[in-house]
Amino acid sequence: MKRAWITLFFAAVGVPAAAQAPAPVLVLPLPGEGLTEEIANATLEAVTAGLRPTVERRELQVVTDGAAVAAAMQCAEPSCFGQQIASLGGSAAVLVRISRPDARGPLQLRFEVLDAVTGAARGAPVDLEIPPDAVEAGIATALAPAVASLGPQMPPPPARAMFLVAVNNDGATVRVNGEPVGETPIAPLELAPGSYTIQVTQRGYETFNRSVDISASGGRLNVDLEPAAATAEMLAQEDAADAENFVAGETASKPIYKEWWLWAAVGGAVLLITTIAIAVAVGGGGGGGGGFQVPSIPGGM
Repeated sequence: MKRAWITLFFAAVGVPAAAQAPAPVLVLPLPGEGLTEEIANATLEAVTAGLRPTVERRELQVVTDGAAVAAAMQCAEPSCFGQQIASLGGSAAVLVRISRPDARGPLQLRFEVLDAVTGAARGAPVDLEIPPDAVEAGIATALAPAVASLGPQMPPPPARAMFLVAVNNDGATVRVNGEPVGETPIAPLELAPGSYTIQVTQRGYETFNRSVDISASGGRLNVDLEPAAATAEMLAQEDAADAENFVAGETASKPIYKEWWLWAAVGGAVLLITTIAIAVAVGGGGGGGGGFQVPSIPGGM
């Protein structure tokens, strides 16, 4: 009876860890006397919802393996709990002891946050008793203050590394472990140190895939997208056509009367002749006194 509700709860509120997520915080339920499936599921759902705001950059993972729960229930020493947490890959575990000895009485809970590996408590346990009327009305509100008080006992957020994906084309889609993270140009990504698969895709170009190991110091990946076969053929044809047109003179030759430099020269000559004509007219022509004086020729007659 104590194990049966675990699978039901997983189907309702279990949170799977991401493929590259840091070590999760485990929620380890320890069912006690008089507990029903309905009350157990409602309690753990409320606990999980209340814990999420207290956990920074980590997943909450409810332990749903009946064998693991049974093994934890047999532990009496911190080291035993530490071994269980380590085997499940957690960064810490929140033990949730739930019992209701009297089917019509209050619901009794105890929360303990245990460290990974050692199993030592990260703070004082929190005890809570929920009155029968609150149990029937819904226990989320009654649980909220006690669950929120566990925040300082949670493990610190995992370290992040800055990793830049520099792509030669704008508008390409970047994916990390299959999940899209944006289009290029893209800001540096904040990732936990570890192994990742970087994929870059763009229409008309070959898909880029690369596995990278990112350290705490971060890094950079330069990506040169290669045109797909059809795109490369089209670009080659365009380059060939441009070269043929250049050789044939089709991109540069025009009739001489359409050349700008010809009309610039003609315009300059007209301007010069007009200027001389105006000067002669102002000077009164080439005759009488006071008119335009032709300078004497040195040594002339």
